[in-house]
Amino acid sequence: MALSELLKRIGESLRAGHYANEESIRAQVVVATLGALGWDTTDPQLLRPEYSIRKGRADVALFTDDFAEAPNVVIEVKGPDKSIDDDAPVKQLLNYCYELGTQIALLTNGKQWNFHLPCEAGNVSKNRLVQSIDLVNDQERLASILERYLAFERQRSGEAAEDARKDYKGLANKKQVEKNLPKVWSAMLAGPLDSLVRLVAEQYESIHGNQPDYELIEEHLKSFGPSRSPSIIREAPATPSRTVQRKARSGGVFWRVGSASGSEEQAVTAFVKLFEALYDSVGDENFAKLAEATKSRKTRLLARNRLGLHISRDINAHSIKESQQLRNGWWLDIHFSNEGKQRKIEQAQEKLKSELGIKLRLEFRVK
Repeated sequence: MALSELLKRIGESLRAGHYANEESIRAQVVVATLGALGWDTTDPQLLRPEYSIRKGRADVALFTDDFAEAPNVVIEVKGPDKSIDDDAPVKQLLNYCYELGTQIALLTNGKQWNFHLPCEAGNVSKNRLVQSIDLVNDQERLASILERYLAFERQRSGEAAEDARKDYKGLANKKQVEKNLPKVWSAMLAGPLDSLVRLVAEQYESIHGNQPDYELIEEHLKSFGPSRSPSIIREAPATPSRTVQRKARSGGVFWRVGSASGSEEQAVTAFVKLFEALYDSVGDENFAKLAEATKSRKTRLLARNRLGLHISRDINAHSIKESQQLRNGWWLDIHFSNEGKQRKIEQAQEKLKSELGIKLRLEFRVK
């Protein structure tokens, strides 16, 4: 009988309460399953019930070699009404395996199947548990694990033990990621948010078809602590062109270029006003030099035309929309969070001084 069909029948019998005791689980569930996995259950050298060891007896010991000193697998069976999550039966099984040097241990009451790797280094999980599967509710997954861990040919070749070890290492990696991910998330939120804001905005637009407000995304991300992960951002109203700009907090956004200054309700408007005032202050020739000095490998902050903002051929349609025309044919990239805008202004001020010899006070502040 195929393994999947056998597990289905066993599941039905478990639901109906047809297995009376531990012996029926061992003979009609465990041994029957081993037969479906390619074991010759009539060979007493391969399948050894009540296997004697110094500290007691193992219910079933599996060997793939008549002359092997230690079994490949030790199986401990409990009655259908017994819990196998208690420490006592687990420790009993692990003690057997420590004594024998066995790589895979199985503890089952017919319904629940717990696989342990008693000799693996590092206590990644309690009692080195690598798999715990409910036969009644997850037969497909159990069939897969049984084939990988207990199939006779895979046990004989060593593939089964190797697969189990890989799964255990996977648990170790998962545990390490779960431990460190909050620290990584906290560090991301503590640093510049431009890349994260853009990533969220692009994903949002690909799903919902309209552009979200960058400032709203930035504020939303900042609301998360290290132990939380972002929820779906509220959908912004669809707009035919540029993102609808959210009003800044009471008092607006202050900007300054030398003696010129102003206050705007929207951060993007203040950003544009600042660079228009900067153009007026330094003139077209120096503005062109500033555009060259502030360019990055893939993009420009300032360009003579809209497409010129993107040096790379891999142009993002969303970021093309996120630009604003200044006077005299110049274009400004506004595809930044408020923090990003602040950094771009600071960069412009530094480049004016270091490369153009122009000392000019630039200021951008959300009140």
